[in-house]
Order: sequence, then C-alpha cells, then structure tokens
Amino acid sequence: MAGLTYIKDGGVWKLASALWVKDAGTWRAVDKAWLKQGGEWKEIFTAAFVFNDTISSYMENYRVRTRALAAGWDGTIPLIANITLAASAGQIGSNSTGAYAFDTGPSSDFPASAVLNLTIQSGAWIRGRNGPGGSGAGGPAFRVQVPINVANYGDISGAGGGGANGWGGTYPIYSCDHSSNCFCTGSCSTYGGSGGRGAGCLGGAHGGSSGSWGTCGGGNCGAGYGNGYSGGDLGQYGGGGGGAPGYAVVGNSLINWINTGTINGPVS
Repeated sequence: MAGLTYIKDGGVWKLASALWVKDAGTWRAVDKAWLKQGGEWKEIFTAAFVFNDTISSYMENYRVRTRALAAGWDGTIPLIANITLAASAGQIGSNSTGAYAFDTGPSSDFPASAVLNLTIQSGAWIRGRNGPGGSGAGGPAFRVQVPINVANYGDISGAGGGGANGWGGTYPIYSCDHSSNCFCTGSCSTYGGSGGRGAGCLGGAHGGSSGSWGTCGGGNCGAGYGNGYSGGDLGQYGGGGGGAPGYAVVGNSLINWINTGTINGPVS
C-alpha cells in the first residue's frame, strides 16, 4: 500500500506530492520514505503522480483515468490531477446523447488518496450532445462519481432537447354534383415540418422546417399542415412539447464548488 504524507497549508491538510532530503549538500527528490515505529519500518510516503492536463481545443468524452494513464500514471500510486479547460478554447462535448461529455469515472478508477481539480476558464465549456429534431432528448454534460474541486468560470450545460415535428395527415377529397351531393373520391396527404435540433456541443439550436402540401394541392386538403418547432437552447426543452434537456451535472454532492459559474440544465 502506498504511503501517504499530508502537510498543513493555510490551515488545510493537503496531500504531499513530493518530498526532498538533503544529501551531501544537495536536495534530492524522494520516491519513497519509511519511518521506524514500534520497532517496525512503515512506509510513510510514496511520490504522487501529478497529472497536469490542459485542454485547448475541442474534444469528446473526457475520462480522467484514461487521460492520466496515457500521460504515464501507473494506475496505483497517489494521483493529483489538475485539469484545465483553457479560456475560450477548451471545449469538451460528447459523441452521443447517451454519453456524458466529462465523466470522472468511478472510485475504482483511482487510489483512495486521489485529488481531482478541474478549472474551466472564461469562455470554455462542457456541453452535452445536441438533442435531435423530432423531440429527441438532449445529452448530459458532467458526471461526478468521486470527490472533485471545481472552479467554473465558463459554462457546464446539458444539451437542449429537439423541437417537436409539425403536424400533417391524410385527408379525404370530396367531389359534389349539381344537387350538392358530395362523394369521397380519394385522399391526399400533408406533411408536417421537421423539428430543429437543440443547442449543445455541436452548436446552437436550429429552427424547425416548414410543412408542405401533398401532391394533390392545397385546395383539396382543407386541414393543412404545421411547421416544425425550434430546438431548445442549452438546458431547455425543445419547442412544441419537444425533447427534454440533458442533465448539466450528475453527482453534485461530490463537488467542492470553488466557483459555480454558469450551469444550464438540471442538476442532481
């Protein structure tokens, strides 16, 4: 088991990531340290892996463990992860409305001593996948499964739901004789417009498309048609009773909010 050492800094106990000893007049970093206690040597320090990850462009489906392992962490020693979304450039989205844009991963991904810090700078964001038109639900943004410190100066947003489709249908066509006797001689169809997508990691909400008459022409189809509804803005339902927005945050009780910033959408 890795040894852990804490130092009190500004009245707060913090996990030490490094330890030095002076050897022959030179300060040297220590990988491990032991203390003899009750006649037994006990490991009291294992150097933590400090993972500094700055996101300065668009990416999808961020997972802390995956990124840290790729940076050289062995998956077992203490981890201090400092994740920064750079101002006006760091953007994390998702490739599916069924997947979170940013997921810390479960506690089994980390040693018990792991420290996670997330900073979202001004203009940066975490956003779910846009809800598809036709009342599709918006995708979720941020799932937290382990304690994390978050300083949000940008936005964390569930995606908007897709707008509802417009109405259309099939209607009878009547022909009448000189005696005002009318007979059903067939039918024609009208087509409702498609609902627009909701806002999300792919961009803003879209308006719905226009409906249309069927091939029989407007004069024979008296009930008409409806245009599609616009998709919802970030964290909002789609128009016309459309799709639900994605969750902005799931696991809020595990977050130590240093700065809350802008949150669009449900939080649980």
